[in-house]
Amino acid sequence: MGEEMEDMESKKSQALRLFFVLTMGISAICEAAIIMLKAMGLAAILMWIPALAAFVTKMVYFRNEKGFLGFRRCQFKYILEAILIPLIYIGVPYVIYWILFPGTLQFEMTPEFWITLVLGIPFAMVTAIGEEIGWRGFMVPALLEKIGLEKALLLSGLIWGLWHVPILASGLYMPGTPIWYKLPMFLVVVIGCGVLIGMITIKSKSVWPAVFMHSAHNHFDQAIFGVYTVGDNHMYWVSETGILTAIMVWGLVIILYTKMRNDKLA
Repeated sequence: MGEEMEDMESKKSQALRLFFVLTMGISAICEAAIIMLKAMGLAAILMWIPALAAFVTKMVYFRNEKGFLGFRRCQFKYILEAILIPLIYIGVPYVIYWILFPGTLQFEMTPEFWITLVLGIPFAMVTAIGEEIGWRGFMVPALLEKIGLEKALLLSGLIWGLWHVPILASGLYMPGTPIWYKLPMFLVVVIGCGVLIGMITIKSKSVWPAVFMHSAHNHFDQAIFGVYTVGDNHMYWVSETGILTAIMVWGLVIILYTKMRNDKLA
């Protein structure tokens, strides 16, 4: 029995290493192509690399395991929570920004707005699911077994954030924001977002809430609130580098993590 457990632990460690080698290695090639060609359209391919790495890892180490990579049903409340949380930490900072800086909201109730509002999250899922199969479907549960809850949440958020850095540093993503400010603040915000997505994945025991939360994050920030906001200083206050967003994200982390721990102890 002891030897079998050691073999299983060794197998899981090898699987985790293979996942990281594949994800980071192939991502580096894709990111280099994006930067050299200045082709952000290729980011859709980049976002599916974690899924590719996870599928290969499954075929090598866990071919016969069911429910692997988080493809399980979950309670509908987790889907609703996954959409509501980004609406809070993205939307509330924008509203505060519009109040602090009058004239920065430029909104028109057009048919395009309603189409985007209704179809935006399903459309964003096409690429978000590629990341989430790898990051939260495989990486978070694997890290949880190896290093425990707190470290798994923080490390998974950090890895996810650092994965974005090459494109971010190139200036192709979030152009116009000074790099000395953009890189550290992006990591602060995205690590917190990663913790939130990791928590809902662990609670729901499914990858689907993570897919919806990631999609809602991108949708609300890039297709709703960001589209109707003007102002040369907005990157310092809102979106993925905003101080208000950072405060809101980590405030939710503290509240929801405390609740999660209390529920476990109850």
